[in-house]
Amino acid sequence: MTWGTPLTFGICLWLLYQQLGPAAFSGIVVMVVLGPCNGLVMKYIFQFTRAIQTNRDKRVKLLGEVTKQSNPNPNPNLNPNLNPTLNPNLNPTWRSSQGLKSSNPWVGSLNSKNP
Repeated sequence: MTWGTPLTFGICLWLLYQQLGPAAFSGIVVMVVLGPCNGLVMKYIFQFTRAIQTNRDKRVKLLGEVTKQSNPNPNPNLNPNLNPTLNPNLNPTWRSSQGLKSSNPWVGSLNSKNP
């Protein structure tokens, strides 16, 4: 596979030379001349991207510290481990006290208060 690419390139270049003459090599000259320019542009883009990522990491770290300091006590309404309405395992009588009804007659009879 790796030997096929240069062979294909050579055959295409030979066919272009037969059709166009020396002008067929102009595309190769442009690629060779502009190759280093492409390297410089990619180097600049890489440095710019790295600077953006570094600043983003600093912002996220600072925001995490600010939010942690501004709210040291968790909100029990949002934390299922502290709120029995979100975590029924904390209060086993919660489901029966809510009087939940079901459309399924078999489950509905299990929830009823009458024996």
